[in-house]
Amino acid sequence: MRGLLKTSAVILLLLALCFSLFSCAASKARRLGEDLEETGRHYEAGLKYIEALDKKPTYKKALLGLARVAEKGYEQKLDLAQGDEENGDFESALLQYKELSNYLAALKKYNSLSFRTVNIREKIAGMSSATAQKYYDKGIKKHNAGDFNRAIGEFRSALSFKAGFKDAHQKIAESFCAWGKKLVKASKYREATKKYILAEKEVPGGNDAATCAAEIFYQMGKYFLEKGYCRNAAMDFRDGQEIKSGYKDIQALISKADECAIDRIGFIRFDNLTHRRASGINMGDFIFDNIKSDIGAKCSRYLRIIERESLDSIVKEQGLGMAGVTDRFESFSTIHGVEYLVFGKINRFQTNHPGLQKNRYKATYTYYYKCKKTDKDGKEYETTCSKDKEMTYTVYRDSISVTVGGSIKAVKVKNGSVAILHQISSSERDSIEYADNFSIDIYASNVGVKSSIKERAEARRNLVSESEMIDKIVKDIAGTMAVKILSTIDTTPHVPDPMSLELDF
Repeated sequence: MRGLLKTSAVILLLLALCFSLFSCAASKARRLGEDLEETGRHYEAGLKYIEALDKKPTYKKALLGLARVAEKGYEQKLDLAQGDEENGDFESALLQYKELSNYLAALKKYNSLSFRTVNIREKIAGMSSATAQKYYDKGIKKHNAGDFNRAIGEFRSALSFKAGFKDAHQKIAESFCAWGKKLVKASKYREATKKYILAEKEVPGGNDAATCAAEIFYQMGKYFLEKGYCRNAAMDFRDGQEIKSGYKDIQALISKADECAIDRIGFIRFDNLTHRRASGINMGDFIFDNIKSDIGAKCSRYLRIIERESLDSIVKEQGLGMAGVTDRFESFSTIHGVEYLVFGKINRFQTNHPGLQKNRYKATYTYYYKCKKTDKDGKEYETTCSKDKEMTYTVYRDSISVTVGGSIKAVKVKNGSVAILHQISSSERDSIEYADNFSIDIYASNVGVKSSIKERAEARRNLVSESEMIDKIVKDIAGTMAVKILSTIDTTPHVPDPMSLELDF
């Protein structure tokens, strides 16, 4: 009960403090209002009285002050607004009328609006239109001068003052189109498409903007297709199709570019010159399978992996045998239906496992036992005593390392050039060290040993298996080669856009 009363007292104290602070702030605002009133600045005085009332709505002195300056303050602010309007500064007049509208709303709230006023809403609407017209006219001038970026900015300013003002949206679209046309003349075709697309977004279906953008993508796609840059062509054709579906024969050209862009890659052979098998598996096949798995998970629609059976058929159809296909160009120069061949070889495969080594060690430990001692008064008591003793134990050490070396390369079938050459040099190592065969029980309650000895006793006792290490090495080799294939073969070439195009507009 006492705690509840204490809490209530604190709450009441806080409420009183807040009330006091608001009262102080209201009083300060009222005094500033009176000072402004004395100097004839009635509108500003009115704002201060309103500020005081917002903090303390029943503040009598502030209510009286607001009633005194209400109409005079209105007339002062109206004079400023009308002066800006007469001087043609419609934007400033609009701001003045909006502030006057807020002032009148506050007067009404505090029952101080006892006089007639102009139609503020009508004035605000008129100034909004006049300001919008000013920016619209500026936009027309900028457009006619060829400054399309600034013209668009002026038209947008007009719309910010009056939504849907005249044909400002249409004028923005026209400026984007004119800007696009200017960029076309400068052979900046890709930049031009961006302007036409913005024009289409501004006024959908107007100004033939979508047609212009689609035509540029269409012609750029044809240019790249003729040059053999099929992926670039497919991208441009698709962009054109997205902007204007069914434009000309663009769908047929997409199919043509897609077919042309396909790169087929076949994994021919991986020679193990060491003739060693890793835990009963064929290392080369294992690496190839992992590379294909990595590529298959990340490649684009254009990279196709030719499986072994299909590759056998391709080679046989052309009167060749897989055994005769090597990384020499003469052995595969007549093969068709595949663009890249991958060859690999292992010339180093080494496992180093010296075996378990053991050494006997001595160490000191603390032995605890019950004993009797005599205190300063000659009284005997029982306690725990300790003394150092010697123990022996065995430390076991073992290690294993696996190293693989060789190379993998991908060659172009059409000319035998090496597209990728990856040198293999990968290794894994593991080691263990633990203690055992202690001459005492190191976990006994009356025995104390160093923490480092206990850590050794609890250390891992089994090496990572050779097969696990080989699996890590293979994944490392395959992952690196897969990344190189994806970044070198399965990629869209960076080539410059055409300098001139024959456009149908």
